[in-house]
Parts: sequence; C-alpha cells; structure tokens
Amino acid sequence: MIYLSDRPLNTVKITTRLLFFFLFLLFTGCSRSGDLNSSIEKMKDENPSIRWQASLALAEIGEPAVEPLISAIKDNDPGVRESAVQALGQIKDPGAVKPLMAALKDSNPYVQEEAALALQEITGGSYAKFLPGKDTAR
Repeated sequence: MIYLSDRPLNTVKITTRLLFFFLFLLFTGCSRSGDLNSSIEKMKDENPSIRWQASLALAEIGEPAVEPLISAIKDNDPGVRESAVQALGQIKDPGAVKPLMAALKDSNPYVQEEAALALQEITGGSYAKFLPGKDTAR
C-alpha cells in the first residue's frame, strides 16, 4: 500500500472526496440568493410560461420567496396565479394566509381550489371550508 503523510492512500481519496462534497454544498447554498434574484426577475417576463416556471423555482427557495409569490397572485395569467398559490402552500408561511384568502375569490376556479388547498396546508384546516360558496359556520 502507498502511504502519504503516514496515512493510507485510500484515506486520502476519501478525505479528498469529502472535501469536494462539502465545497459543492457550500457553493450550492451560496447561489441560493442568486436563484432568488434570477427567479424574481423572471417573474417580470412578458411570457407567462417563464413567469410560471419562475414561480415553481421560487417554491423551492422557500421563505425568502414569499413576497414575490404573493405579488404573483395578482398576475394577469391564471396559470401563473395558480402556480404562485401552489408555491405559497408548499412554503407554508403564515404571512400568505390573507392573500390566499383573497385568492379564493379569483375569477379562475383552479386558482380558487389551489388557494383552498394552500390554506389547508398552512392552517391545518379543512380543504372544503375554504372553498367559495361553502358554509363555514358548520
């Protein structure tokens, strides 16, 4: 067996791999703010598909993305509004409850349904009680 610094070569290989792994984790975490800024910029794109994809990316970022997603609830495109509402439900930030309650009155039934599901995720309440037209006094 070949020795370097009184350690077997296999130990050096393992140590090197671990070092590269931790460096990868470090740099991946550092790019998160770049991902946030990039996704926020994409939310301003004129193409609804780009905005829709950006809202999905914001969902993966988590809590720092809540405000841009709340703004996206008012987007002209129903698909973007729906994905923004889904993302807020995934993040589960209590600060999104009020905007999600407003989204229950959206003109698009899919946005309404996703808003009800998101509210259920955040509050732990029943999905049905959030749907428009349901009697919540029961």
